Amino acid sequence: MIRFLVGLIGRPAMLGWALAGVMALVGGAYALGRQQGGDAANSKQAAEQARLQSQMIRAAEIASRNEATRLVAVAKIEQLTRELEDAAHTDRNAGRIALGADSVRRLNRR
Repeated sequence: MIRFLVGLIGRPAMLGWALAGVMALVGGAYALGRQQGGDAANSKQAAEQARLQSQMIRAAEIASRNEATRLVAVAKIEQLTRELEDAAHTDRNAGRIALGADSVRRLNRR
């Protein structure tokens, strides 16, 4: 093989063809390496994107549960507020200077 290449170098017409062949091989190897590297980078990026999407979905589910818990707590607070206001309006001792036992119990519920 080396003898063949040395023989080509001795002939100027064949040297051009040999260089063109080497350049084609190098170019093909470069293109193949670039293609495979791009595919590897794309698959790595797709895996990372899938992992991040699953994290986002989990975070959204947790936020949704927390919001539902918060809404239940707000509803309970509103209900207790209405009950206390109703109890205050129906307290027949509300206008007196001294508070009765019922008024004190109602105020302690706050």
